[in-house]
Amino acid sequence: MSRSAATAAYNARGPAETMHAKLATAGLLAMISGVCSWVFLQYGSEMAFDASSPVEIRAFGALMLVYSVLNIALLLGAWHFIDPRIEKVSRYCALGICVAIVGSGVDEGIDSTEELGLFLALLMLFVNWLAVKRAIDSQRPPAWNRRDSL
Repeated sequence: MSRSAATAAYNARGPAETMHAKLATAGLLAMISGVCSWVFLQYGSEMAFDASSPVEIRAFGALMLVYSVLNIALLLGAWHFIDPRIEKVSRYCALGICVAIVGSGVDEGIDSTEELGLFLALLMLFVNWLAVKRAIDSQRPPAWNRRDSL
């Protein structure tokens, strides 16, 4: 099949089919985001409730706990309310956690194994934000103005 025929076949799909595809993608991202939030919850609880850890590590663990619960709440809110402000809150929360994670790693230097962990944490933050964005976008009617989307 040539590229133009594939494009024509894609464009021939009805709005219901594309809406189902968007909902399926958003649902899959929401499940992956739930797993990522669970990882942040486990990681944060290990750090926050370890009595032998310094105060800075415990505070960082509490920040991870708050972010994981907040991300689940934002994801649920994105499915129930079609409000682009939820996506903006999710974006700013992910950026704040990103700065905290990178800042804590840069403070003492980053070796090769920490680079992998840093990359995975940033990837999970991106997936969490993208899941909220796609949950909102999948429920919007096509005629809505999308100037606020990325």
